[in-house]
Amino acid sequence: MKGLKSILAMVMTLCMLSMTLTACGGQTEESSDGGAVSDEDSVRSEENASDEGNVSDGKMKVGIAIPTSQEEIWMLHAENLQKCAEDMGVEVIVQFANGDTDKQFSQIENMLTEGIDVLILAACDPGSTGKIVTKASEEGVKIIGYDRVWSGDPYDLYMTFDNVEVGRRMAEYAIEKAPAGNYTLLGGDVVNQPSTNEIHQGWMEVLQEHVDSGDITIVSDQNCKNWSSDEGLNHAENALTANNNEMAAILCANDGIAGGAIQALESAGLAGTTIVTGQDSEVAAAQRILAGKQTITLYKASYDLAKATVDAALQLVNGEEAATDGDYEGIPMISLLPTVVDKDNLDEILIDSGYMSKEEVYNE
Repeated sequence: MKGLKSILAMVMTLCMLSMTLTACGGQTEESSDGGAVSDEDSVRSEENASDEGNVSDGKMKVGIAIPTSQEEIWMLHAENLQKCAEDMGVEVIVQFANGDTDKQFSQIENMLTEGIDVLILAACDPGSTGKIVTKASEEGVKIIGYDRVWSGDPYDLYMTFDNVEVGRRMAEYAIEKAPAGNYTLLGGDVVNQPSTNEIHQGWMEVLQEHVDSGDITIVSDQNCKNWSSDEGLNHAENALTANNNEMAAILCANDGIAGGAIQALESAGLAGTTIVTGQDSEVAAAQRILAGKQTITLYKASYDLAKATVDAALQLVNGEEAATDGDYEGIPMISLLPTVVDKDNLDEILIDSGYMSKEEVYNE
């Protein structure tokens, strides 16, 4: 199995206009043999379809709009969506926008011109998608918001992980390990990013009673533009300086932010003594956990989300109702639960599952 590092290497070195994707039935998070492509390209799978999933003659076409190829987690989402769609015999177009909203809209317009039946959209800027989502809907395309949507936009379905539960599990773990002292909260981008507020909501559902009792003090509560590690570094440095380097825990909304916070802790000589949370289970985060610098990451099984998304897409196109478990401000929603990963279960959850290889995590 190729590790995530090899996938990212291919992104930088290969420029492929088409590829045949491997089937979905291998390891849980295994990368496709063809690798990933750069954001300038679209990936298209046009193999003749089987009858699996009620797809007839391979006519169903799915467009997948991914916000960036520069983040490990989004490359993994793209790989798994591609593989699962191929396993169902579905023609696939995948595009990477690298954070450029106008570019993403142009890519989606091209997909509509090519006659897609379903748009799986992970928007660069969820708050700016109304026009393009409405256009797709008016053309009869089923629209699935992948991990991010905006209320009021005519999505048919929202596929995500329970972000409130992500926040809860981070805070619960931190309170168990550090039930008293100063806490810093480093959230994600607040611009059109509902998940940032949801994670913060989860944090406070757990932390508030401990704040009220006086056991913990939230000394800094900041958001990090673009979920940036540099922002995490700066905010963490400021919090440490303002509090004489006394910090029991830093709750970070993702692994990138955690990486920045850990740089600040290293400079202060506190790495390994302060609780640090993250999410996305990046290889770098796994290595920091093994080194004792990051305490936990939240594992969100991208394969499971991808498989559920493709299954739902087939149901929608066939006129069936997806088995939702709630809604997000009126948009039908299917949400999956995250798993806490620490040093004790890292091998079992991240390596034995096939999510990443032992070689890349342990540098073997």
